[in-house]
Amino acid sequence: MVAPARPLFAERGFAGVGTEEIVRAAGVTRGALYHQFKDKEELALAVLDWVNETWWREVGRPAEHEPNPVAALLALARGHAVYCRPDVARVMMALRVEFSGQDHPVGREIKRVSQTLMKRCARLIEAGRNDGSIPPGPPAKAVALAHEQGVIIAMGTDIALSGAELIDSWGRNGRELPLLVESGLTPLEAIQAATFNGPLTLGRQAPRNGQLAEGYDADLIILDGDPLADITILADPAHITGVWKAGRRVKGPSSDVTGHD
Repeated sequence: MVAPARPLFAERGFAGVGTEEIVRAAGVTRGALYHQFKDKEELALAVLDWVNETWWREVGRPAEHEPNPVAALLALARGHAVYCRPDVARVMMALRVEFSGQDHPVGREIKRVSQTLMKRCARLIEAGRNDGSIPPGPPAKAVALAHEQGVIIAMGTDIALSGAELIDSWGRNGRELPLLVESGLTPLEAIQAATFNGPLTLGRQAPRNGQLAEGYDADLIILDGDPLADITILADPAHITGVWKAGRRVKGPSSDVTGHD
């Protein structure tokens, strides 16, 4: 039941998929679904359990055998990039956007999983800095120099946590764009780094997004101002008035993320 539900949640989120569609995709009866799961919420939590368990099996545990913090972080990054094939990455992103800022069991589980990974990375970074193998961080000059030399800059902020009180919470990673402008990019180039350029780095694995064009996913946000005039509005979720995922509005006045069938 988890396998057929996964791409459905990835494509249309939790609220956009009914139980009848899930049982049809699974080729079972509605009674069979409720024999295994109390409701759609419990099924969504099972999907998240599958994602977490397979991530630790394919990425987390192999990285534990690396000899030092730097090697472990590199193994995590490379393994995570391979692991985030479309049906895995999209389901986590779709559900995270849908339940961001809500006190909901699915949102809480996503937050718990993310916190576990971030704490592990933080421990490795701290260990590397303690032994001198990891410096405090690259200066802005490194980004500026790469840009001047024609290197394609793509934002690489990973999925973080929900909650306005957290410095790296979901919805606040737009603060990376003003930093890119401070490093020498124009506002338009910074926006391209956050959208168009990302898929360019993934080759044939790239998702069909990053631009508004025929054949691409309709993933977009609506702002209440002009980011070319003030790039900092992208760093403040209060200025984001609408979010669309695959053509479906998931944040904004008309969205409904209650999950009722």
